Amino acid sequence: MIRYSFRVVVGLCCFFLGCSKTESPIETQPNGDSFTVDAVDYATNYFFVDTSYQAIFYQLTSMPPGTMTYEGGMSLESVWIERLPNELKDPDEIICKAILDLPYWAPGRYDQYRNLADKEGEIESGTFVRLSRDKYSVPMSGAPGLIALRTAVSENRAIGVSCLTGKGYIGEYPWGVTLDSTIMNRNLVIKLIRPRALMSTGVPWMAWRLLFKNVYRTGFRNIERRDFHLEIAYKRSGSSATPTLLGHNLLNLLGLDVLDHNGQAASGGDGEFDFVAGRTIDPEHGEIILPGIAPFQWGIQDALNHNGQYTSDTSAYLLRALYDTTRAVAAASLRGVYTISGRAVHY
Repeated sequence: MIRYSFRVVVGLCCFFLGCSKTESPIETQPNGDSFTVDAVDYATNYFFVDTSYQAIFYQLTSMPPGTMTYEGGMSLESVWIERLPNELKDPDEIICKAILDLPYWAPGRYDQYRNLADKEGEIESGTFVRLSRDKYSVPMSGAPGLIALRTAVSENRAIGVSCLTGKGYIGEYPWGVTLDSTIMNRNLVIKLIRPRALMSTGVPWMAWRLLFKNVYRTGFRNIERRDFHLEIAYKRSGSSATPTLLGHNLLNLLGLDVLDHNGQAASGGDGEFDFVAGRTIDPEHGEIILPGIAPFQWGIQDALNHNGQYTSDTSAYLLRALYDTTRAVAAASLRGVYTISGRAVHY
């Protein structure tokens, strides 16, 4: 078991996200199709390119949508997926040295890394294929340093990136140059964001922190705002599920209901999910995006403490194991504690 010791610090940054909230007419019968997903079943296709971006994401999502602007962020140009030995060659493949703790690029700096011996989880070399741009997306215009894979990638493949951040380049050739013979004849140095064994082991800890565990799939695509409904429920052992915790609506505690019906900030929300495309939901891919870092741990704890209801780190309300162990291990003891459910009209 690994320990979740990282604590974010609010940084000075701004990010604009426009939003509005409209009331749906009361229907005799609810429209749309229903969905339910357990808190342990977060999506595993989202990654930070560097742990420093966690503080930025925390700050961007700790304030109501539409109240902040942010200048800077990340420009992602190359995502690299390892090709397994038994697969056909790809014209875009190249031998890469993927390094987890990779410094920013400078002329000649990466030469010392090209021939380093592999170290499981930290330095992994192999044949990698550059993904086409339609196979990944960059949420929030790159501000929080996140990428989302839009193609299935088996868990035994390493994933790396080359990108431009606010501090400089990480990895070689992030600008999508043609891979000529000069480049092809040496190990390309890239940033490792998912080692081969990460999903089954949860280590190394630096890589586990890069896995963004805030996204939940509804199972639908192209979700419409109209008639969308979302609820998060907590269930104690031997009791029925409830959408409140210690008298507070869970949507509000988790930062998913902080606006009123006019889209204005409201401390207690209005009892309805804030449907803000790109911030709380990705309508195209049918994904719910929770704010903060470790929402079912620190998110709930900080919100309760802010309301004067001190909650210890070991409280049954907090799912610490969800973030400091693998998803499979966490599911054995935490499945059914929190569920995310709702209805969606989609096409």
